Amino acid sequence: MCKKLIYIFMFLAVLTSLGAANWAQEYYADVPPVKIKEPLGVMVGSLNPENPVITISIHDIGLYTGHICPGVAVGFKATALALDALYGDATPVRGKIRIATNTPSDLLDVVSYITGARAFYGRDEVNHNDIVVDKTLGEKPGIVIMIFQRKDTGKMVKVVFNKAKLFNPKEMKKMEQLKEKVIKGKAAKREEMMMRTNLQEKVKQILFNLPEGVITVKTIKDYNFPEMK
Repeated sequence: MCKKLIYIFMFLAVLTSLGAANWAQEYYADVPPVKIKEPLGVMVGSLNPENPVITISIHDIGLYTGHICPGVAVGFKATALALDALYGDATPVRGKIRIATNTPSDLLDVVSYITGARAFYGRDEVNHNDIVVDKTLGEKPGIVIMIFQRKDTGKMVKVVFNKAKLFNPKEMKKMEQLKEKVIKGKAAKREEMMMRTNLQEKVKQILFNLPEGVITVKTIKDYNFPEMK
């Protein structure tokens, strides 16, 4: 009987570890998740029609991207803020959101994962070409612009990420130099630790105490999405 219980606990431990990771930061668990409806999941029978809502945590994003860096944190926070602005108290709906951006970025990986929007591919009836790159939105180093639009109502919000508000020029130069040393394997252990610590401090700041001007969100009406063939 005792052996059976041990095997059961071992089996449950294996199950709960699937899809998990050895996260180094405990505060990830305190980040509010994003909740979104998934109609396609209901259509194909994988989600309960009575509650077709999926919950996406920062852990899920980390499993998808393989890491949680400031860019990933900005993508998560920006998407959450945009969806709040578009839907208010209502639950966002996958397949009903499209995005235009001035430049491809790691932020788009997160946006796509959460909203289900896709660039260049996707299901024709759901999310085909729901992400487009529009250079007319403007190009400036360190600035990422994204337009989120509800396809059912046409409501739009403009999200702007300003990297200079997160890293001042001195910090940015120091971080780039440190990153180059780490990538080339020339960094000392203390420098590797410094880089990890500095980056995770920024991640925590973005997720819990966002500095003013790093991400701005405002409702707009004067934007036309490019026609995609």
